[in-house]
Amino acid sequence: MKEKYEETIKLTEISAKTLKLILDFIYTSKITLDDENVYQVLHAADYLIIPDLKRFCCKYLLEDQHPSNSLKIWMAAKKFNASHWENKSGQYISDHFFELSKEASLLELKFEEFKEVVELKNKNVVKEETTYTLIVSWVEGNLQKRKDFFPELFAMLELDEISKHFLSQRVQDQKLFVDYPTTQNKILQTLSKQVLAEDCQRFNPSSSLLVLSSSGCLSKLNIRNNLKENILWSRFFGFAGAVKVDNCIYLLGCRTSYTASNSVEKFNLNFPESGWKKSTPMPKENHSLLTSVFKNSHIFAKGSSWSAQTHVFDVKSRKWTSVPCDQNVTNTFIPTSDRIYGFPSWQYCDVPGAQWKPVAKKVENVLFGIACGSNIYLFAEDENGISLHLYDTLQETATKENTMTGTTHVKDACFVNGNIVAVVKSLNEGWLLKEYELQKCEWRVLTGIKDEQDFNKIFSL
Repeated sequence: MKEKYEETIKLTEISAKTLKLILDFIYTSKITLDDENVYQVLHAADYLIIPDLKRFCCKYLLEDQHPSNSLKIWMAAKKFNASHWENKSGQYISDHFFELSKEASLLELKFEEFKEVVELKNKNVVKEETTYTLIVSWVEGNLQKRKDFFPELFAMLELDEISKHFLSQRVQDQKLFVDYPTTQNKILQTLSKQVLAEDCQRFNPSSSLLVLSSSGCLSKLNIRNNLKENILWSRFFGFAGAVKVDNCIYLLGCRTSYTASNSVEKFNLNFPESGWKKSTPMPKENHSLLTSVFKNSHIFAKGSSWSAQTHVFDVKSRKWTSVPCDQNVTNTFIPTSDRIYGFPSWQYCDVPGAQWKPVAKKVENVLFGIACGSNIYLFAEDENGISLHLYDTLQETATKENTMTGTTHVKDACFVNGNIVAVVKSLNEGWLLKEYELQKCEWRVLTGIKDEQDFNKIFSL
């Protein structure tokens, strides 16, 4: 510094009153601080490089910290490079974010400062609704200069943690969405997922699923504790397809040898002691069937040997009829609340026997899918493994949710307790039972599967 070559040093940034306090501290190691002089002394201690005095000031500030001054203390610690005290002050802000969010001084911060404060929030202490309101209030505090920061701040929100009612109101009321429609789309997607998760939870509240082996052995598996309870022992060599209608399970093409069969067996879960009972046989025999259930009243069954025909079983009248079917509908039937879809040809029909109509393709290489209401979760093959897509049949839009890297096959899936449970094959781990949490968009392994024939089909309870 040039001052070391001069006889007189001018301390223009330090008042005489503050300098006297500092000199007293140097000679006595004592100083009298108050809310009026502490920031001036801290500034001087940093300027004159007096670490002990700097620590003394920071300790004083933190001992007197409360929501109304915590922001000022945190900014002072940052300004004077007191990292230890900055962390302590930051922790206080995190723990008292709700109270701090009501302080007017927060709305006067510059963008980078405000963003850093929002990053300090503790989601276990403050609701995301509070953070949303705070962000909007800050932007609207100087709308002309700040509105362009809204998308970046909005991206910091964890929308899944915000209630459906709150989001619904904001979609209708928030004028900022007019200039930034992508933010509104994110809310709409979140709302859609929340509604879907609620529907799945309502329709499938149990934590257990039914497991059907390739020979017809039926058991109940609790996915939370992995306890398995046998319900019915098998008496078949195999079957071509299986569906669950209300509380009944139908096995189609039941056989006692390798020979194809048209036999149909029915098991009523309400009367397990009755076992498997014969039902109306199918019009034709087949080794393998694509099956689904439409509105809990019609069973669709389509086999490769009669691909131009689909056989439909009316559960109420217990009669089979044959209807035309596009030969391109080869992989899977997926019934929604009002239609039945065929993939990968991307077609649908409104009622059994109606003409199949095309729909715009949104996802390539569809392997399998399950529906809840008007939404379909599609499993599709890509270069990294099996990807999961949410297809909204009403809007005809598809969103990629997740990819199970290294997964090569999806054998079956169903909804359990509001989430998706699937039987999948991994390159490294073999066959697994996995659960997809709709709210978190994450897969987790429930259990390994020793013999995939034991998990030929799974059903929601």
